[in-house]
Amino acid sequence: MVIDVPIRILGLGLAVVGTAFFIVALPFAMSSGSTGDTLDALVAEPFQFTFTRPLSKFDEWKSSSKESDSSELITSE
Repeated sequence: MVIDVPIRILGLGLAVVGTAFFIVALPFAMSSGSTGDTLDALVAEPFQFTFTRPLSKFDEWKSSSKESDSSELITSE
């Protein structure tokens, strides 16, 4: 759990850098119609990794969040 603190700080820094890259890439993403994919890759995933990932979960965090997202979509339909 001690290693998680520097990883969270690094994740926060990467989320801020990803947000800056998203702002720069936004005109190009809008012209190609891939704004949602760009937002997910550069902003949403780093913030999810930093703020919603359970402690000490480095490998399974993405697969568990995708499973919960898909179950929410199935129940909402």
